[in-house]
Amino acid sequence: MIQKIIILASLATVSFAFSSLAVAEDAAAPAADSVENHSKSVKSMKKFDQDNDSQISEAEFLANSMEDESKKARKAKTFKKLDLDGDGFVNYTELNVKYNK
Repeated sequence: MIQKIIILASLATVSFAFSSLAVAEDAAAPAADSVENHSKSVKSMKKFDQDNDSQISEAEFLANSMEDESKKARKAKTFKKLDLDGDGFVNYTELNVKYNK
């Protein structure tokens, strides 16, 4: 009986050690935004991201538009195509999808 308790305690200790190791490995993994971005994504972000928050709002995208209304409408449509998750912002991930096609 004592041997069974010792074995169970040992197994529990080993299990805890492996789960702690898995948590440590997850913490050491690189952040998703540390992935290298396409050079055109970086250029686009620098051009349009006025508040430097690493995402482009529709207002930022259209801010420099001096075109007529039809061109602005096309740019708005382009923005909606770039905004893959529909959150109202275009981020590096979405730009990379476009430029890595």
